[in-house]
Amino acid sequence: MATAEDIKAVTDTMTFSNKIASEVMQKFDVSACTDITGFGLAGHAYEMASGSDLTVIIESQQTEVLNGAYQYAKDFIIPAGAYANMEYLNNRCSYKTSADNSHMVFFDPQTSGGLLMSVSKSDSKAFLTALRNEGIPANIIGQVTAKQDNDIIIL
Repeated sequence: MATAEDIKAVTDTMTFSNKIASEVMQKFDVSACTDITGFGLAGHAYEMASGSDLTVIIESQQTEVLNGAYQYAKDFIIPAGAYANMEYLNNRCSYKTSADNSHMVFFDPQTSGGLLMSVSKSDSKAFLTALRNEGIPANIIGQVTAKQDNDIIIL
């Protein structure tokens, strides 16, 4: 059911090397990094948060999602692993359930979705600029806070 354009975008994303981003990362105050794979963005953010006894707040509007992903979620074309990820994070993650099902993209068991990095606030803008100067698509998608009721909060 995927369009040729969507298949190309997914393939390009999954084959995009994290090597340059990892090299840039080593020049900044990065305290944690993980690759987004089968546990999805929410699952990997949970691993980082629970391992440090902090909370990660993800701003959904700042999170880049491949074209077509929201439409597939709205059409309930969702991998079973996304439901398993969401169930596992049930009491560890708060998020607004969307009537259009778009919240499911945060639990998507991607094969290779790039890197999630926790960088100091003082380095964040320079780090973002350095990544973009190297052609790495990057955004600041949230923040780390003191421990709250949930390890992950998706706004």
